[in-house]
Amino acid sequence: MKKVFLAVLIFLILLIGFLVAAPFIFKDKIIAAVNEEISKNVDAEVSFSDIDISLLSSFPDVSIEIENFKISGKDTFENVVLAHVEQMLLDLDVISVINAEHYKINHIKINKPNIFLKTLKDGTSNTDIFTQSTSSTQETESSSFALQLTKYEILNAYFKIEDAQTHTNIHVNNLTHTGKADVLSSGEELLMHTNTTIDSLYTNYEGISYLNWVALEAKCDVHCDSKNEIYTFKDNQIALNTFKLFIDGGIKTINQDDLQLDLNILSKESSIKELFSLVPAVYKHDFNGLESKGTFTFDAHINGILNEEKTPGFVLNLTINDALIKYPDLPSDIHDFNLDMHVKNPSGDPDHTVVDVNTFSALIDQNQLQGNWHTKTPISNPYVKADLVGKIDFTSLQKIIPLEENEKIQGLMDADLHLNGHISDIENENYEQFIAEGFLELSDFVYQNNNQGPYQIAHTRLEFSPQALHLKDFDFKTKNTDISATGELHNYLAYYLREDPLKGKLTTSSNLINLNDFSSSEETTEASADTLYEVLEIPGNIDFELTSTAQKVIYENKTLENVSSKLQIKDHQLDFKDLSANLLGGHLEMKGVYHTKDISKPYYELDMRIQKFDVQQTTSTFDFINSMAPVVKRASGAYSKTMKLQGFLDTQMEPDLSTLSGEGRINTHQMIVENLPALSTLANKFGLDKYKQLDLNNINVFYKIVNGAIEVSPFDCKIADAKANVSGKCSLEQDLDFKIQTILPASKLGGMAGGLSALLGSKASALIPNEIKANILITGKTDDPKIKLDFSEIFSDQKSMINQQVDQVKEQFKAGVDQGVDKAKEQAREKAEQLIKQAELQASRIRSEAKNVANSIRSKANAEAAKLEQSAKNPLAKIAAKKAADKIRNQANKKANRIESEADQKANSLIQKAKDQAARLN
Repeated sequence: MKKVFLAVLIFLILLIGFLVAAPFIFKDKIIAAVNEEISKNVDAEVSFSDIDISLLSSFPDVSIEIENFKISGKDTFENVVLAHVEQMLLDLDVISVINAEHYKINHIKINKPNIFLKTLKDGTSNTDIFTQSTSSTQETESSSFALQLTKYEILNAYFKIEDAQTHTNIHVNNLTHTGKADVLSSGEELLMHTNTTIDSLYTNYEGISYLNWVALEAKCDVHCDSKNEIYTFKDNQIALNTFKLFIDGGIKTINQDDLQLDLNILSKESSIKELFSLVPAVYKHDFNGLESKGTFTFDAHINGILNEEKTPGFVLNLTINDALIKYPDLPSDIHDFNLDMHVKNPSGDPDHTVVDVNTFSALIDQNQLQGNWHTKTPISNPYVKADLVGKIDFTSLQKIIPLEENEKIQGLMDADLHLNGHISDIENENYEQFIAEGFLELSDFVYQNNNQGPYQIAHTRLEFSPQALHLKDFDFKTKNTDISATGELHNYLAYYLREDPLKGKLTTSSNLINLNDFSSSEETTEASADTLYEVLEIPGNIDFELTSTAQKVIYENKTLENVSSKLQIKDHQLDFKDLSANLLGGHLEMKGVYHTKDISKPYYELDMRIQKFDVQQTTSTFDFINSMAPVVKRASGAYSKTMKLQGFLDTQMEPDLSTLSGEGRINTHQMIVENLPALSTLANKFGLDKYKQLDLNNINVFYKIVNGAIEVSPFDCKIADAKANVSGKCSLEQDLDFKIQTILPASKLGGMAGGLSALLGSKASALIPNEIKANILITGKTDDPKIKLDFSEIFSDQKSMINQQVDQVKEQFKAGVDQGVDKAKEQAREKAEQLIKQAELQASRIRSEAKNVANSIRSKANAEAAKLEQSAKNPLAKIAAKKAADKIRNQANKKANRIESEADQKANSLIQKAKDQAARLN
């Protein structure tokens, strides 16, 4: 017995030891398999902070915990997070782990996933991250992981879907979804039990909110016949707020592309209160105390084939009878509410859709509103018959629905509208065959809440005819803003029903438009890191013209006066015409185009004329000017400017600098630039403060933009009362490459001027001018310029002076022949020796100065290299730093050696020329 007990104890110890040690044994294999699957199947940035493996918590399965799992996109979606999962737990079949061939996943738990699915207008999606086989004939490799789920959980999830191609926007807040599979006796059939809760769900399609932050609860059981690929629903329940829907039917896979749908959706509840829970304004205010009467019925049926080209047929019926809703603390109600709506499409062909709203009527307080709507053949030749008659006193809404604190609405709407006919009659200008008559009128309307308004429409009236929708007047005010408008829209019905071309025009006028009046008082939040700016697409089926005038327009800190503009939208193009305004102490005229015929490469052209803008007003009003053109913020005076630009934008609406081109001209008026970094560096070099000022009065500068740089043609100006000629270029990244041809004081040139005097001798030294021509070369960045002086013209002058002195010596020699040949030769010999001596002295100074410059370059490079090496903190960084430091030293040595070599050549040439001249004297 004792031996048996000891054997059991040893077995338990070994088992516990195995359970503890196994995760360490298998961890590397599992991590390698995970990384292999990711690299093989996913083309995205994938990361996770840690993977923990345990046998104890899930025995006999292997439990894997992955923390902070993140998938981010590339290229267009760079830095956009597709998915971030705080914690992911997977239970693997232990035998599959030991075999290390295919890992079977039995259970998945995903905690706090944040999913963002985004599709751009061109169809590009951040979900396009899965790699495809390079050969269509190559057999697809099997995955190392296989699903064999008996249970899965998704907890506290957030989903966001933005699809610009289908105009769909979906937000899901705090979703919890669990599923459990029961394997049936056949072994090939499962019964999936799922439960789903969502705190708030928002869905918007083509600008219409179908579900507006509703709560959802769903309990669905699905019978899965994997052999026949049939999935059956029975008595599944979905609750939207308190509105309950029941779903039964099934989905069958016909082939790889086709699904057969047969679904029934109906509401078994008949209380009108349940239906009205879907109305946000009703549901969020004391919904439990809401009094309601009346009944409703709802059912929908979907039957047919679903694939990429076909949709199934459907029928939808909604009937409301004598409904009433009333809040207990409010004096009035909505009553006698009736609706009889039927939508059907038996074949799935969109043109076979028929919409019949036979009855719509309601009494809002004592205001009667009634109408009907009938539509058929919406694709081939839409037929519409609609009537809307009634009046609404918006003040009475406050008696029916509770408003927010400080929320106010009032005014009167009067509608009497009748439509009847086929759209083809309008297109063929058979206006007598189509009835479109009536009006929609709004007067004394006011809306206000805590953050907006008050918005006031004193009066507006829309009149309908077969030819057009006429805006007869529009009188709008809010705070300091007033706008009046008239206009018309042609082909409005065909545009609404089947997106046929819409043509119209609108004329507005205003005394003051203060765009700050429309800002919300609520604190705005910054765009999240995953925000993408999409291309603003100009529709191809709109031909619209907007003409506007305003005495004054205010936006943030910008004030424009006498504003007029004409804009036209047509054929995917926005055309700015005759935009003009007074601002910044001057006048602006602008025109241009922006078109999106190729949505992947939006194109723009801009033609701008500016007259006498004040420089300081420009910099204080437009902050971006300070970063794009730092010289402007250090200037005073005024400027006029013409500019033409053209190029393409990328998919983020940013200029593609490789395609940017343009040209223009700037005229300055009493402009002075002071303390520009480049000028300050120059002034400090010569110890003269007056060099910190650049006089740009009455300058006419031509510039052009080529290959992402602004190239400035040569122009004349003054630096410290000296004439200067400036030319060069500045990249849009603020890289400088400028040359200034000007005159510098010889007294500030140090040993260079003294050496020149010694070279020329005591008599010729008087020829040295007080000011010497020089080129100032400016490189580096605008805020960190590098200054280099180019004295190539000085050396040219030296040669001229030497030749001039030699000629003088020759003349003196000839003049002294009569005084004695011997004496003349002696003088010539002395002069020749003096020439050689002075040349050697000047050569020595040239070499000395070059050596000083070269040593300075080497010293700076060594200091920079040492600093780089010292900043490295780990062995790998130190190796990389040493290579970079060696490169800095080698480049500096090459530059220093080149300077010394050039100086040595110049010195030798100077001595040789002196010797040649001396030989001719002897």
